[in-house]
Amino acid sequence: MSNYKHLIQENAWLRQQIAQLQEEHKSDNKYSPEDIARHNEIVDKVATHHGTMHPHMTTHISGGGAPDTEKSIAHIKSTLGARRPLFKSVDDALGLMKDDAGFAPYHLRAPNGVDIDDSAYGEMLAGVKKVVDDRIDNHEEKMHKKKK
Repeated sequence: MSNYKHLIQENAWLRQQIAQLQEEHKSDNKYSPEDIARHNEIVDKVATHHGTMHPHMTTHISGGGAPDTEKSIAHIKSTLGARRPLFKSVDDALGLMKDDAGFAPYHLRAPNGVDIDDSAYGEMLAGVKKVVDDRIDNHEEKMHKKKK
């Protein structure tokens, strides 16, 4: 059953990649600088907090060794940063991460390395969302005060 689940996930991922490439090709110039800045801010904060709180990469490629925070942050930034359409909210980014088992920390993976504990990962993402939302809200509030 887990091979079937893995194939379904891989198929969904490939379809998503094709759709993303088609969307990028059609609409690369439709984003405003503000849209791009918002996307980049969301990616940066989600990557920083998910990678720090719940690193999903280890010091060795085989999955051995200690969790590697810097490698986790870099992977999330490179993966999410290239996303099209752009994220308009933290929920968009975290929803994608929940759908992609590749971001789940190793301690949530089954011995086969593919299956994850969805409810535990959902709880982790909810914690990341709270921290990121608080940081973004505080940043926007500070920017609004500066403009006055």
